[in-house]
Amino acid sequence: MQLNPEDPTVRAATFGAQVEQFLNSDIGVYMVERADEQAEAALKELVTADPTQPEVIRAIQNRIKVADSIVSWLREAIEMGEQSKQQLRELQ
Repeated sequence: MQLNPEDPTVRAATFGAQVEQFLNSDIGVYMVERADEQAEAALKELVTADPTQPEVIRAIQNRIKVADSIVSWLREAIEMGEQSKQQLRELQ
């Protein structure tokens, strides 16, 4: 069976594989480690934040959300790619 590179399932499978390769590269490992470090540092900062300064707390929370979201998006892309690969295997 010939796969159509424009098929959304094929594209999702390919993209997921590309993201997985990226995460396994030196750059990907660095990015995930930095995101984790940023989130951890912000969590520590949140513990000592002045509760009377909600704008400061929101800013810290936002830094945590951004760091967590980036890693989450990459992992979701890999998962969608794996699901797409499974769908393609079932069609063969």
